[in-house]
Amino acid sequence: MEIRRQEIMELLFARALAGEGMVKTNPLVAAGLVKDGELLELAAHRQFGGLHAEAALLNKYTGSLQGVELYCTLEPCVHQGKTAPCTERILKTDIEEVTFAHIDPHPRVQGRGMKKLLKAGLTVTTPVCRSQYRWLNRAYFYNQVAGLPWLEAKLALSVDGYIATESHHSQWLSGPESRHYTHLLRSRVDAVMVGAETVRRDNPSLTDRVTGRESQPGAIIVTTRPQTLSPSLTLLSERAAETTIVVPSQIEPALGEKLEESGVTLVRSELHDGRYRWTEVLPRLYRAGFGRILVEGGGGLVGDLISAQLLNELHLFNCGHVLGSGIRSARLSHKTEKVFNAPRFRLLEQHRFGEDIYIRRLSEQSLRRVGFNLTPHPRLRQRLTGVGFKG
Repeated sequence: MEIRRQEIMELLFARALAGEGMVKTNPLVAAGLVKDGELLELAAHRQFGGLHAEAALLNKYTGSLQGVELYCTLEPCVHQGKTAPCTERILKTDIEEVTFAHIDPHPRVQGRGMKKLLKAGLTVTTPVCRSQYRWLNRAYFYNQVAGLPWLEAKLALSVDGYIATESHHSQWLSGPESRHYTHLLRSRVDAVMVGAETVRRDNPSLTDRVTGRESQPGAIIVTTRPQTLSPSLTLLSERAAETTIVVPSQIEPALGEKLEESGVTLVRSELHDGRYRWTEVLPRLYRAGFGRILVEGGGGLVGDLISAQLLNELHLFNCGHVLGSGIRSARLSHKTEKVFNAPRFRLLEQHRFGEDIYIRRLSEQSLRRVGFNLTPHPRLRQRLTGVGFKG
């Protein structure tokens, strides 16, 4: 049965998601072989430093490639990196036609792969489902445009807008279905970031405990007072090799050496009036290999990122408790005089998780700040991830 180009691409998008949380700053990519409208084989880039999708596909398929079309979600690479150029591998086969969704914005590609294929006499078709793929791979495209990690924040809120009681108790505002989904969110990112107060009070591990993946997201602790972090904390004892700590450049050399000897990685940045400038910190985290980060608290950290117009996406779990007073979800570092001047997040979708309401929002302000154009496709995202929401 003949399959249309758009349908093939959507199948590839679904397969590309196999790399979420695994490919770090690389893009989510899948490739497929099609002959006479029949899909013969699929493969994806599944691991940072591992085979690209095209190479994995051609290794996997052992049949004849005469009359076979190659479909890719992204333009095949043309440069030598951790793996050989995919264009070279393609040109060694009998493939004569290549279709892909989007040009690769990486400065070492940017159309050069397409030109090489065309120069060799292949037929190249692009774009196909370009805006959908741009949304699906938004972290990578944002990374390339902004040189920053894509930032998402997860917040569980009481009916009256608090994330914890005045004594900082928050377990559990949200129900088991919401907490399960939080672990899925963790599995899709390179790291989970929290403030030092959250670490000191909750002693979290920040791991994904539902997918069964052996590979875990990294952990990032933000602190202006690293001397208050106890070596017995889980992130410094059991997960030190996977933990990065943002610390002041003025950190005492002896303390810095002690922390690094424990196995953690330090990212140093200047303090300005006792606060970090996130426009200085985030590029360093991106260069450290974090292309997509989930922020899980506290309210001061989330507020600072919103004020700086650097938080891209919000995952809100509105829960049934009424606390009366407590810790606010976001403490902005600036005052908002007028409602129309307040930071605004566009509604993407909302669903019910048990007794909680899940809401996802996008900050178009943070995208405009760096000149990044994006058309959201939340329904495509929901369908491809296969999450069983109950409306």
